[in-house]
Amino acid sequence: MINTNDVTSPLSETKDLTTDQTWTDLSKKTNVGGIKFSGSLGLGVDTSTSTVALINSGGYPDQKVTAVMRYSSPTTAGSEEIGVMLRILTLDGTDDTYYYARVDGGIAKLTRVLNESFTNLSTQAFALAQDTDVTITFSAVGNTLSASFDAGGTPATVNLAVSDDQIAHRGLLGIRSLSSTFWCSSVAWEQL
Repeated sequence: MINTNDVTSPLSETKDLTTDQTWTDLSKKTNVGGIKFSGSLGLGVDTSTSTVALINSGGYPDQKVTAVMRYSSPTTAGSEEIGVMLRILTLDGTDDTYYYARVDGGIAKLTRVLNESFTNLSTQAFALAQDTDVTITFSAVGNTLSASFDAGGTPATVNLAVSDDQIAHRGLLGIRSLSSTFWCSSVAWEQL
């Protein structure tokens, strides 16, 4: 007989990062500067730098994350790179391994990063205006990766999906920006 005390509910959590600035379940990696909180914009950095914020929750293979993000610099449209990561095995600059759903240079990309080698698995044009919120939802279930990008622009929403079995392990999840000032106002993650 199964005891209800033996059943663990799937992990599910949502953080409003504009109001909850005492978040302790977070590890941070930045190449320059540090991660900051803004009462109106959330979690991010206000200088152009390569930045990663890892959510310590995770450790399971099937997961989903939804983040509301924006980039504030560089000022050249189409030169942004912001996104969310799943199944992070390593992120140490020598053998980085994870899946990455990102907006990069005016293109929505679903990317596999394996031993620090980037491989775009699916792409579609997606113009993201500076200082515009984009909601990125990214899930990994078995070998199926799905990502949606919604900024209310043209096109308003881009959906990408692909099958890939190169990173099937359990891992952490997080948000990332490369060489851009960025902010994340809310993030939600769950075990699937």
